[in-house]
Amino acid sequence: ELTVKFTATRPEGSFDNVKYDLTEARVLLTDKTKYVSFNNSGGYISSLSKKISIKENQLGQEITQKVTLESGKKYYMRVMVQTKNPSKACNYTEVQEIVVP
Repeated sequence: ELTVKFTATRPEGSFDNVKYDLTEARVLLTDKTKYVSFNNSGGYISSLSKKISIKENQLGQEITQKVTLESGKKYYMRVMVQTKNPSKACNYTEVQEIVVP
């Protein structure tokens, strides 16, 4: 079992003087490519990459997500947070390689 811990914060900036609200966060995992992305079709395994709800009072606090991975495989993982912004852009962590013995 993989335990992923991350901290989500609101990005700097605004649109029409409105703070960006977080709309979605996910721990993205794939066993196919190191270019794992939410917007890349087939770029993540949807059954492992569950949506994480983040409430306003959780911003800046550590969030934990557990994922069960298959043994004997190599995965690539990153965390994605999407904000309610005009371009629906996502913010990503660096990609991490995970080898499950």
